[in-house]
Amino acid sequence: MQERVEPNTRRSWLLRGAVALSAIVLGVLVGFALVGFDIVDRSETTSTAEVGSTASQSPDASCPSAEQAELVVAAAPEIAAAVRNIAREAAERASLRCVQIEVRGVAPPTVRDALSRGWNTESDGPAPHVWIPTTSTELALAAGTRGVGDMLDVSDAPSVARSPSVIAMPQPMADELGWPEAGLSWETVANLSAADNAWAERDREQWGAFRISLVENVAAEPTISAVSALTRAVGALPTGDTEQSEEARFEAQAQLLLLERRVEYLGTTTNEQLEQLRAVDENDELLRTVSAIPLTEQMVWLYNGGGRSAAPDTPLAVWYPEDGASDADYPFARLQVPWADEGSDEAAAALLEAMQAPEGAERLAAAGFRGSSRETTPELIEAGGMRPDLAPPEPEPVPALIVGPLTEAWRGLSQTGNLLAVIDVSGSMVTEVPGTGASRLELSAQGMAAGIQLLDPASSAGIWEFSTRLNGDQDHRELVPLGQLSDQFRAGTRQQAAVAAIRGLQPREDTGLFDTIAASYEHMLDNYETGRLNAVIFFTDGQNDDDDGISLQQLQARLRDLVDPQRPVLFIGVGYGPEADFGTLESVTAITGGRLYELDRPEDIRNVFIDVQTGDLG
Repeated sequence: MQERVEPNTRRSWLLRGAVALSAIVLGVLVGFALVGFDIVDRSETTSTAEVGSTASQSPDASCPSAEQAELVVAAAPEIAAAVRNIAREAAERASLRCVQIEVRGVAPPTVRDALSRGWNTESDGPAPHVWIPTTSTELALAAGTRGVGDMLDVSDAPSVARSPSVIAMPQPMADELGWPEAGLSWETVANLSAADNAWAERDREQWGAFRISLVENVAAEPTISAVSALTRAVGALPTGDTEQSEEARFEAQAQLLLLERRVEYLGTTTNEQLEQLRAVDENDELLRTVSAIPLTEQMVWLYNGGGRSAAPDTPLAVWYPEDGASDADYPFARLQVPWADEGSDEAAAALLEAMQAPEGAERLAAAGFRGSSRETTPELIEAGGMRPDLAPPEPEPVPALIVGPLTEAWRGLSQTGNLLAVIDVSGSMVTEVPGTGASRLELSAQGMAAGIQLLDPASSAGIWEFSTRLNGDQDHRELVPLGQLSDQFRAGTRQQAAVAAIRGLQPREDTGLFDTIAASYEHMLDNYETGRLNAVIFFTDGQNDDDDGISLQQLQARLRDLVDPQRPVLFIGVGYGPEADFGTLESVTAITGGRLYELDRPEDIRNVFIDVQTGDLG
């Protein structure tokens, strides 16, 4: 399949602005970048409302005013309470006696965004002197953000704590899979999720489908860790040592789409995700809601009752996947910002020293973290659901330049659109495709049906066929009207009806190409859905031979009149065979904004649907 032209910079109808992941990876094995949680050690708090709160450590009253300094620390929420406690104890030992310290729990993307647009104390709070994000990758992401690079020295940001990335699973489910003796990988999780009967074949029908829980919009870690691992597990992100055929790439992308359909999105932050899990657990619905959850070891420790947290009815068990992602490593970064001064620099150095001291390590261990050298702790060894001795060596982190496109691409998998599929049923479609024993229509219908089945059921779609005079003087006929694919329609869902209609196509008369292009584009304008990218996928193998229809010049003029920047409709022209009128399709995509594909095989129209949904992964 060749993409003939891209006359407009707009991308796919489900994934605007994303670029091809297979080009992005450039042979790099994808790891992860943590984006930040909203849960912290509750050992020093009394309620969920205090999680991620701000607290200050005032200087000793005996300090001369000339010696007093101010230090503001923006820490990933899950580690903020431990940092606060270390600062308090250090002040009692006089190393930070004359410093006003404020530790704020702030998600790393929030810090990065505020720094990039210029820190506003009214909206963003006190400007930080020190930033402790979840991972060094997050730090590198920020360093690559316009306006932030000069503020960070990524080479001088030592790790102050670690927590391995894990696959968490409700304990009964983990036991069913042989925990802890058996191993588990993200590849296995992907396979279990893709299977229709993963639990039923183990006589656990009451648990329903095997579902993975991720944070909405893949906006927080460790969801991003899981996204990269799952994408790699299905082969959608091959390594540089592996040559992958075009067909293999599209098959991997199709598997990724099907995998995403089994994801249960819970909350916009990890804190919200875990609170929702607690709620469904209290209602005895946890085992029917989710089977696998990407977390860090420390998050599971806390969820299961670490510190002073209340233990859930159904605890989580931890798997350490060999194909997992890098640890959360909590780099301590001193920001090179205009509001820093000698006093804040010295205070930052004193706080870092306190965190690296034995007393600081003890405080971090008490909050469920490992030390910077990754050694385990008594707290983790003694906790239920843990086997910290089984944690494999830490893999290499993913380069920061991959993380943004990767997460953007994954978001596209779960987005929905409004799509009209139009297929040529003119007489030339009866032509046999050499070496197949099947006609162009049979194979293109096969491919389009497969493409429709890959669409998210929440998407809207409709099916037209076209030839000449199919409906009175009209060259097209509506087989399935536009509507949500999951809606009841006829004897089943609209998606099932669309597949059945496509499989029942029969060759007709001539090719009313120009009239049908104009009608399909106008139809999408009349049925435009705000907030979605509206599109036509138009397949043909021939040229216009309708003597009663409009001319090419009239078609072009009509389209120019119809184009509405406030209601953009993406026209995706798909042609097959030597008679296909690529010139007309190219001119239409140039006028309306769209893309043109030339197929080597008619059944490859399925891959156009995949391209559309995965942001050109192929």
